[in-house]
Amino acid sequence: MKKLIERLKVYRAGVDKLYGELSSIAQLSKADVDAAGSPLKLLLTDAITALEAMQWIPVSERLPPEHHGTVAVLISDGSILTAWATYWHGSRRDFAEWTFPIDYEDDMLVTHWTPLPATADLLTGEE
Repeated sequence: MKKLIERLKVYRAGVDKLYGELSSIAQLSKADVDAAGSPLKLLLTDAITALEAMQWIPVSERLPPEHHGTVAVLISDGSILTAWATYWHGSRRDFAEWTFPIDYEDDMLVTHWTPLPATADLLTGEE
């Protein structure tokens, strides 16, 4: 997660540099450059803030409860996917594996997970 956030911060800094270079090439005013770069910088800033606010739970500490539903998972390569924890039923009732909505590589290692916000929260922007 930290690598992803750092990468987004580098991209945000790159936006400043890129639009600074464009201003000298196109002879744009600082206001024009800021207006052109603001949406992208705002998007990157929002993404960084959202990722920093997520409460990632290491799988070594605990797993989602059985019937929890879909969660966001962090993969060892830094990717963020959705998945759900699958449990055994019958004589064995413990964690079985992570199940993904589409086929991914078999060697993916889930390191962390976090609950997804409720649908109403996504629509209203409230927590």
